[in-house]
Amino acid sequence: MSPWRGATRPGRWHIDLLLIATAALAAAPSHALPTGEATIEKVLCATPRAGTQAAAQPAPCRLVKLESAGSDAAGQALFVAEVAHSAEADFASPHDPCLPYEYDLVVLAGGAVARTQPLAYVCNDGLTSPGCPAGSVVFTVGPNRFERTYEAYYGCNVSRSHEVFQLSPLKQLAEESDGERTAAGSTDRSEWDWQRYQGRSEQTQEIGFGEDEATARPLHQRYGETARRSAVWIPRLDLGADYSTKDWRSLALGTCAARVTGDGDGFLVFGGGADPATAELRVLATARDELIVEVYDDRVVSGATSWLDDDHLELWLAPAIPWSLLEGGEDALDALPTESQWGIRLSDAKVFPARGKPSSALTVERQAATRADGKPVVRLRIEIPAALGNTPQVTVVYSDSDEGRRQERLIATSDLDAKRAWTLGDSDPPPANRVRCEARAGVLDFVDAQQYRADESAISQ
Repeated sequence: MSPWRGATRPGRWHIDLLLIATAALAAAPSHALPTGEATIEKVLCATPRAGTQAAAQPAPCRLVKLESAGSDAAGQALFVAEVAHSAEADFASPHDPCLPYEYDLVVLAGGAVARTQPLAYVCNDGLTSPGCPAGSVVFTVGPNRFERTYEAYYGCNVSRSHEVFQLSPLKQLAEESDGERTAAGSTDRSEWDWQRYQGRSEQTQEIGFGEDEATARPLHQRYGETARRSAVWIPRLDLGADYSTKDWRSLALGTCAARVTGDGDGFLVFGGGADPATAELRVLATARDELIVEVYDDRVVSGATSWLDDDHLELWLAPAIPWSLLEGGEDALDALPTESQWGIRLSDAKVFPARGKPSSALTVERQAATRADGKPVVRLRIEIPAALGNTPQVTVVYSDSDEGRRQERLIATSDLDAKRAWTLGDSDPPPANRVRCEARAGVLDFVDAQQYRADESAISQ
């Protein structure tokens, strides 16, 4: 499941994203509004627009408000302009047909307009359908920051999003989205940090939603009322044949991989005391049907009577699960794929077939290495069995046993329930043209590849 899909309410992770985004913005003292507002209006209204913002700006075109956004690193004054394309004073209120308006970045140097950039183009038709709640769209301007909060109820389905942008240089810092399909009894949620390139998602489905109450009741007793999947985003990347054959051994996993500590990143599914200083897991998938997993542990434990008490990975796999099966009756739920588990001992990469008694052999290669900070890690290349298909459900768990007598804690890429295959996560490629994974100084890190055209809005409604 992709990380840019919905949630039901802002949570701690959303707050953390905004704190991260705010900390990264270059705060600067507010500038007095310039005296040449008419000149700014003339520049904005003469600037061509692509797509729905026709080459000639719709008439009338008027500057309604100019709000200071501090200054950028070069000391240039930043302003956000609100421009209306109608004569009505309540242009931002719902209208049928809607009345277009927009927000633009205006950068001033020496009192003159150095450049402009469309930020958001809006046309408020109520953001709803007849008989449904009214939607809303709110924009907020801060020091080198622009945010949009959006809520719509088309078809009485709920769609919400919140985006945070740095203005100069223009870059998206964070986003959150959530949705609810009332006709299907399901929700989607995603949160994304575009500075750390880490994301997570949550999906829910009411069990037996398409069945009558008498049929659904025993299903709820067996499976619970709601199926829930919460997982971090595991990037699936095409890194070429050389990476799979040799380069994975020498390249450390940076932001191109999901990071799991159980303390803010990923999930603590058993035990307590999760701390990135004692154990950390990084995971990426490749287009060649393999996982690259990197484990840092301050003390690797081996030699226990059972592999369960040694430090080890747990790989949980299942064929791709059609989420729509969860809406159906008993026959549909009985058709759900079952999960398989393999244990992989960290000290020697020995494989132990476990839950589900998987018959497919698991090929694992091991490499002792160091990460960018010089700390020792174990890196593993794991081939996904062909029987599971190209895009199976996948969860990677690290079991940390500090004393070799029992499992102390389990950190994972999803909020795993061993009896519910739908709690396994998955892997997805990044959105096209958004980021690219590069090897820099021996580390695989994402770099931002987003380009904003001067005639297109950074945010589309």
